[in-house]
Amino acid sequence: MPKSWDEPFLWLHAAAIVLVPLGMAISQLGLAAGDPWLWPPLEVSLVAAFGLGPVMWLQGLQPIYPFSVGIWYLPSRQLNRSRRRRLRTLFDSTWLRLNQQQWLTALLALLLLFVLIRMYWSAPLWSALTFVHLGWLTRPAGLLVASAGLAVAALALNVHVAALRALMASDRDLNALAPMSKVEIEQSFFFLGKPKADLWKAWWPQTERPRNHKSTRSDNSAA
Repeated sequence: MPKSWDEPFLWLHAAAIVLVPLGMAISQLGLAAGDPWLWPPLEVSLVAAFGLGPVMWLQGLQPIYPFSVGIWYLPSRQLNRSRRRRLRTLFDSTWLRLNQQQWLTALLALLLLFVLIRMYWSAPLWSALTFVHLGWLTRPAGLLVASAGLAVAALALNVHVAALRALMASDRDLNALAPMSKVEIEQSFFFLGKPKADLWKAWWPQTERPRNHKSTRSDNSAA
């Protein structure tokens, strides 16, 4: 098993995939609210611009720092060489002046845009379940709800894929990469919340490891 699979922060970020269907369901119910006010491609463009645009721009330029939990993150000075190599997997190579993270973000945006279009045309089937009822403001409020749900799904999907890439990297591939410097990390990632040096210990205290047989024998002989 690769050593990266023992990294709890990456598994927590990979678990963000559970928020994708929730966000898409909220977006679907928002699209089902009211009758269309504008030309359908224009409404889809507005939802995509507000729902996908900010998230994809953030993830393409400065993806969310994976060594974080909620509103706390592990300071870059606390990262060992192995963890800094795993961060390098997101920016390992470039093509047409774009790194892997930026290309992957663009592909995920196209995927979600395709799903959004399908959801828009199937929205009338969900009109009886929508929770947005604000009179003449129902349609614009529904589009805002759809954008918010899409943003949640887009962010969760990007966080999941980034963590999964680091988890799937083999030990040989990781050892071939140069660790990111502290300056590179701080310039390349988006840090949300406050730094906490003992972040993981506060959530999952480490238990004391049992002593090996050699130390036990030496103790017995000393006794």
